[in-house]
Amino acid sequence: MQRILRAIGSWALSEARTFGHMFVFLGNAFYYMFVPPFKFGIVLRQIWFLGNKSLLVIFLTGAFAGMVLSL
Repeated sequence: MQRILRAIGSWALSEARTFGHMFVFLGNAFYYMFVPPFKFGIVLRQIWFLGNKSLLVIFLTGAFAGMVLSL
C-alpha cells in the first residue's frame, strides 16, 4: 500500500512541477510583452513569415476536408 501511495505522490509532485514551469513561462511571456523596448516590427515580420509559410498547409487541409464533406 505504501508503494502505491509513493507512486501516486511522486506522480502528483511531477505534475505540479511541470505545471509550475508552465506557469513561470506564461508569467515571463506576459511580463516581456509589456516591458519596453517594444519590437512590433519584428513581431509583424514573424507573423507575415509564418502566415506565408502556412498557406500551403491550410489550403491542402481545407481542400481535403472539403472533398470529404462533399462526399
